[in-house]
Amino acid sequence: MLFFAGIALASCASPEPGEQLAVDEDQIRNYLEADGFNVPRGFEFVEAFVFWEFVGAPAWSARYEADAAFGDASTVAAANPNFPPMEPVGCGTVPPGKWSSVGFVCRSGALSTRYPPSGGMDSMTIVLTQDDESAQLYMYSAGH
Repeated sequence: MLFFAGIALASCASPEPGEQLAVDEDQIRNYLEADGFNVPRGFEFVEAFVFWEFVGAPAWSARYEADAAFGDASTVAAANPNFPPMEPVGCGTVPPGKWSSVGFVCRSGALSTRYPPSGGMDSMTIVLTQDDESAQLYMYSAGH
């Protein structure tokens, strides 16, 4: 009987598929490394979430911010030469992802890149926006 109680408690403590779990900077760094993305110098961690799945690698999203001077795509491109160049993206054409979890606000002049460019499972999408005060770097990895 004690064995079954232990299993019940363990399953209650496990996240449900699709559940959104907040993660810290150290935890998201592992996901970034696995997806081959380097956050450029000058950007600071704001928040990140993992979307738990029953099997496979979970989807995740993150947001970093920097001074507005970092809002041009050159810093992102220099830190991530394997990613295609960032291109302008309209608010209606931002690739699918769980952007609202990290407070995504689309602004005119937004730039985006995705690796691999075709998208799909294991793809990672980056969106860079800026306002007068700061640059925002949003990331979404689709998992598999």
